[in-house]
Amino acid sequence: MNRHHLIYLQANETFRFLDTSLAVSIQQKIHQMIEQNIPFTVCRQESVDYFKVAVSCFIDGRKYRVALALDTVPVQSHKPPLLSVIAENLDTQTQALLQAFIQKMEQMSCSVQVYGSYANQYLYKENFVHAQSDLDLLIEVNEMNKLPQIIQAIEQLKIQISITIDGEIALPTAQNFSFNELIFALNHQQDTLIVKELYEIRLQKIAEILGGNLYELQQYRTCPA
Repeated sequence: MNRHHLIYLQANETFRFLDTSLAVSIQQKIHQMIEQNIPFTVCRQESVDYFKVAVSCFIDGRKYRVALALDTVPVQSHKPPLLSVIAENLDTQTQALLQAFIQKMEQMSCSVQVYGSYANQYLYKENFVHAQSDLDLLIEVNEMNKLPQIIQAIEQLKIQISITIDGEIALPTAQNFSFNELIFALNHQQDTLIVKELYEIRLQKIAEILGGNLYELQQYRTCPA
């Protein structure tokens, strides 16, 4: 289980709202979503005393992000929707670019999932996506030696596509980091990066994250595609 994974709560689940000032209408909406078997998202855990999940919803045209504290850690979680599924709802040109990107990732043993607004719109059937919405990708990497090619493919996609691309690399060690932050760090000769785990967030040396392959990554990015 990791951040961005999905949890389906049971009707008899015991929880509390982390925001105790929530209006009754919002609380009722959350209970309805649980009854409708709508998934909640696993968050970074701030305490060992409860397990935090959250969900986004609209009430009277206003968007809310509601966090719950579960009494027990969920037994099972599900990965976010695949990019291939989300892409089916986009225009033909964007679909083609994303499918080509997915194929590149699959050739490098990567899985590409989606979280954020595009995933919410798909899961909750409400209008979360607007013109300025980022497409948040969660790229699961299984072979660390492929990371230079993966970063290069992300940079190419960001140039090709009209939607702003954001998101994270998920490593086999259950560590996540922002690929945009990594690209920025490499462009500005920075040697540290914020790494996020389920229960922890810290600043770490990029070379340590990449298993000492920082020089290789920097060199690969200077090569033409």
